[in-house]
Amino acid sequence: HVGAERIGDVLNSKGTLFPFQIGDAEGELARTALIHRDHVVTVALPENEDALDPAYAMAKPHAVTLWLSSGHSLNGSIRFNRPPGQDRLSDWAESADRFCYLETEEGALLVNVSYVVEIREVES
Repeated sequence: HVGAERIGDVLNSKGTLFPFQIGDAEGELARTALIHRDHVVTVALPENEDALDPAYAMAKPHAVTLWLSSGHSLNGSIRFNRPPGQDRLSDWAESADRFCYLETEEGALLVNVSYVVEIREVES
């Protein structure tokens, strides 16, 4: 896409580790840590960066509950735009990135699909 690299781009890129800035509060020295992406379960986003994609407005939202290996569940919507006949949630799940966008009532998340045990589509 055009523009700056997004958090989802960083998390879905190749490689094992990604850079993460720690500290920049008053009096705290900012430094960079390298984080192992396989151990990140969810990331709360400051804005819904998925909505910046031009195809976002045309993508159909699918209301879902994601059951995680921790026993927790997340409720929200996943948006994707696929050709007719390949637009089921199961089609999306087979081609999903390592981290998927989930829109919740509290805000947007990136969820590591490696921790998703079950996806249930729910009535919206």
